[in-house]
Amino acid sequence: MKAEDQNKFKALMYGLAEEYQQQFSNERLVLWWEQLKAHSYQEVAGAVGSCMRTCKFFPRLADIFEVLDPPKKASAHVAWQNLLSNLRCSSTGEDKVTQQVVRAMGGARKLAMMDEKDLRFKEKTFIELYDELSKETYKQSPKISLTSDEKFDANRLPVSNVMDISKQIH
Repeated sequence: MKAEDQNKFKALMYGLAEEYQQQFSNERLVLWWEQLKAHSYQEVAGAVGSCMRTCKFFPRLADIFEVLDPPKKASAHVAWQNLLSNLRCSSTGEDKVTQQVVRAMGGARKLAMMDEKDLRFKEKTFIELYDELSKETYKQSPKISLTSDEKFDANRLPVSNVMDISKQIH
């Protein structure tokens, strides 16, 4: 997030706290900002929205990060299962990382022609390549961080009322 996102972020966090009838201290606000600032405001708002739809209790930072940065192994296994389903329809699916891995493994046609037994041996290779390419894609995505003189100051960001907060969130 950028320094200019601080007001929107504060409104988002106070809206989250209001939804769960919780207090959100300035200290917690600063802590969450510091932990989440490497992500864009849109990513954070999306993760908060996802947690609001699925969490019965006030989410912790770990819940937000599960949405922002899902475990790579689970993603690779899901991608493998999706690929197997798609190969039956002569497709590799929409996932760009899967498409790159399939090309690296010899192409969709080669994989589609393999029997089930041989495909089980290819799963490990697919997952390793998928994880590696996912890391490379993640490293290449731009991350924005504040310089040391741009620390988040919760006290300088007034929130006038709940109506203003809800307007900023939506």
